[in-house]
Amino acid sequence: MKKKSNPTNFWFALESIIGLSAVADEWRKYSGSEFESIQSVLRPNGRIAASHPCLQPRDCGCSHNVVIHTPKDIVAVCRCGLECDTFPLKSTQLAIYELDRPKLDLAVATVFNLQQASVQIKNMIRTSCVGQLTMGYISIPVFLTIQPGSIEYSLIADLLLSMNTSPFILLTPLPDLITPECITQLSSRGCYVLSLAESTVIQVKFKLVLSTLGSQFLERIRTLPVALSPNVTTVRNISDRGSSDQIILERREVDGDIHWYVNGFDKGVFAAHNNSKKNSILTILYDEIGNGWVKHDRFITACGWKKEEYFGAGNGVTGRMQKQLNIIRKFLGMKIEFVTSKGVKFPAEVVKSRG
Repeated sequence: MKKKSNPTNFWFALESIIGLSAVADEWRKYSGSEFESIQSVLRPNGRIAASHPCLQPRDCGCSHNVVIHTPKDIVAVCRCGLECDTFPLKSTQLAIYELDRPKLDLAVATVFNLQQASVQIKNMIRTSCVGQLTMGYISIPVFLTIQPGSIEYSLIADLLLSMNTSPFILLTPLPDLITPECITQLSSRGCYVLSLAESTVIQVKFKLVLSTLGSQFLERIRTLPVALSPNVTTVRNISDRGSSDQIILERREVDGDIHWYVNGFDKGVFAAHNNSKKNSILTILYDEIGNGWVKHDRFITACGWKKEEYFGAGNGVTGRMQKQLNIIRKFLGMKIEFVTSKGVKFPAEVVKSRG
């Protein structure tokens, strides 16, 4: 295991605190001067600690046993044999705080300006999809994983590569525990690894801002989207068709779920229920790609709406169909045409994959 850099910051704390839960003094010990700024992403989990980190100047490094004589007589007793002096504790110092993962994910998604993604994470501990980086018609899923060691990071990378046929970005707290072999493996599939310690700066109340490196990374990604996926066949098929302006839309079954792909990039599962109205609309539009306008009556029948519900009452009141189409547009990152006198369809540049 490589030695971790910057041994007192929030990102170091995330890779060091077992289970991502500890008393406030332990979070303070590992996060150093950033402790005041990170408290908004910590929350009490209702449990009381049975041990406490050493608070003596010599800091023996062990966790002291907590002994509660009375609510006002609580002490921490050294158990490592170095005979640190017993020190008193207040009851409030025994509260255990855990990482508020949704708040952390939201802060990360905000600083990188990510869009919501419908990617499901299964059987991957301390790993989440925080969103997707959207560049025109191309979207790249962004994952954040927090692991205690190099072996765990390599296992997560393997799992993500197995479930994603298209490139993705993997965020980690620190760069130290990702091995060169793991980085090479990810790079060979067009994926990127980026540490939050290097790409962001923590400000008051856990507001994240991009560092110079973080801004440079986003600029490079946004200006060279094709370079993300040099080995992905579905992306190269764009040029095979003879037009770089075409948008390839594909519906593919992955582990029993229907995933939607745009130019080879996995957008994930659109709707949990295949018989939902928005899924029915998307399915009809996909089936009719290349056949021109799809009549409004077909969608009205499929969704069981009345015409006034479908079109809306006017005077600025949006109909149900337009609301559903907006959801689909945001999910796919592409236009869908709606003309009252003609019907609904994808633009002419949208085509189905040959597969």
